[in-house]
Amino acid sequence: METPRAHAAALVNAGVPTTFHEAAGHIHAFVLMRGVVPSTQDDLARAFAALSATVRAARGTAPTAA
Repeated sequence: METPRAHAAALVNAGVPTTFHEAAGHIHAFVLMRGVVPSTQDDLARAFAALSATVRAARGTAPTAA
């Protein structure tokens, strides 16, 4: 089975714009535990910020005020 790091590296090597964030110490479905594991909040905020930036870049739009 390919690791997430190896998968991200393969995407980069193939020329695919890639952002890789590792939520160290979390289980695969950690997003479901955001009310139980405090560090999950920060990891999700970082992931959603990266996703938002990617969508904005694809649309050619600027970020909006939080």
